[in-house]
Amino acid sequence: MDWNIISPTQGVYNFSYLDYHVDQALAQGYSVAFSINQSIGAMPAWVGRLSTEDRKRVYYDNAFRVAQRYKD
Repeated sequence: MDWNIISPTQGVYNFSYLDYHVDQALAQGYSVAFSINQSIGAMPAWVGRLSTEDRKRVYYDNAFRVAQRYKD
């Protein structure tokens, strides 16, 4: 799942698309693993305007949010 789908606007998160796909996979008996796509095309435009330090902070914050949401 690309970051720009989950957080197209800084501080705004929409997990509905990811929730749907996770639910579908689990319903069919699959296990789910996550990987954060860090490629430039997968990042929301607002990320490109951040400093390197802010970008790292936001990256880890987003990863934490996903891990917390799907920890079970």
